Amino acid sequence: PSPGTPSPALPPAANDTAQYVADVTSHAVMTMDDVLLPTDDGVLTNEGGEYGKRVAIQGDTAVAVAVGVGAYVFTRNNATGAWSSVAKLARGDIFARPYFGASLAISQDERVVVVGSPGTLGTGSVFVYSRDASDSSVWSQTSVLDSGIVDVGFGRSAAMSGDTVVIAGTRSAYVFTQDSQNSSSMWTTVARLH
Repeated sequence: PSPGTPSPALPPAANDTAQYVADVTSHAVMTMDDVLLPTDDGVLTNEGGEYGKRVAIQGDTAVAVAVGVGAYVFTRNNATGAWSSVAKLARGDIFARPYFGASLAISQDERVVVVGSPGTLGTGSVFVYSRDASDSSVWSQTSVLDSGIVDVGFGRSAAMSGDTVVIAGTRSAYVFTQDSQNSSSMWTTVARLH
């Protein structure tokens, strides 16, 4: 289509919960690149929660969340342009986390994903996952960030740049930095913004 012409409607998914990836080509025309579906059958039949409520993309890595269930990591093959599911990032504790996935951020080097999980009765948490240096399909939970005080809203939103992540809480934002020189699991609170 020429500039100013609306893009054609996307094809319907099984129940409109799939995530679409689009490439912007010349003249800002968008073309559908792929459909990213979760690896769990139950997620699309409402056993899981709101697949695609949060999405993040950086380079050739995309993450889509099913709230309360998990975050699904997809990578793009540079040679073919095809996307494939490589991992499911799930809660790393035994407690119910109905809001796991309320926020999501991915690092610029595509090696770290943070997933927010605001609390219901106690403080919220943010789960940090790191990609294996030698195998891009292997992800592991490397840290859990908390506000250090009771803040039910901690984890409601997140932003990441370099080795710094900012996590929003109920009345404050918390700034953490990663000691990537020594350990991917070492994060330090450097500021509370309020």
